[in-house]
Amino acid sequence: MKAVLIQVINLDRSPERLNAIGADLVQLGSAWSRVRAVEPDAGYASTTKIYNRARANYLFGRDLTRGEVGCFLSHLAALRALFESDFGIGLILEDDAQLHQNTNQIISEIPATLNIKEPLWACVNLSYTTRLRRRMIAPITGNNLYRAYQFPLLASALLWKKDHAKSFAKWCEDVGIYAPFDNQLRDWVSFGNRGISCEHPPVGLRAFPTTIENRPAVKPSNLSTTKTNKFSRFEMRQKVPLYWRSGVSYLARW
Repeated sequence: MKAVLIQVINLDRSPERLNAIGADLVQLGSAWSRVRAVEPDAGYASTTKIYNRARANYLFGRDLTRGEVGCFLSHLAALRALFESDFGIGLILEDDAQLHQNTNQIISEIPATLNIKEPLWACVNLSYTTRLRRRMIAPITGNNLYRAYQFPLLASALLWKKDHAKSFAKWCEDVGIYAPFDNQLRDWVSFGNRGISCEHPPVGLRAFPTTIENRPAVKPSNLSTTKTNKFSRFEMRQKVPLYWRSGVSYLARW
């Protein structure tokens, strides 16, 4: 994967995670770099300029946790390193990702195949898949590539095209952080239908305890006056199909 910039997002307090994924990458003969994961301070909700607190509370009835905001900021840092580099493709790994022996071959095949079959692709989710709302694009070795109209959640392994990485980062700066990273990425990918998934995710997940705090069961913020119920705006956004007119989702405007 010499033509791919490989980055691993890792917290300072999680050396065992870094050691595990580092051993995988060394075994595959891949050069990589560490991205120091961001841990916001206790006042993150009011001090993180890019955090759209009002919209997060409107959608979820609560603030995003420190871990969720930190994870988002860490991915943005990795994306920035990609589009400021000389690489055209970037693989961004969270440190719970587990690489397999055939990961190198599959990741090498994906960009070459997509550049022919789906040249406008933006991001490939390598760590999770869904059989909902997808269309097959092309087969690769022992796998199939799909256009994912509902981009899979979980972001432990994402393969990015450089120009789209820059576009996504710019969009996040414009609208702010209003959801966990994988949810907001799904929103952005849906606008252009440029997300890709695999039949069988070529990158697995290790069973490490989560480093993101548990999400609160009640609203910690008084920013939202919406009555809490089991059919929250966020839950409806996840369950209701997306309908399009001129490439804009009605639900994206909630």
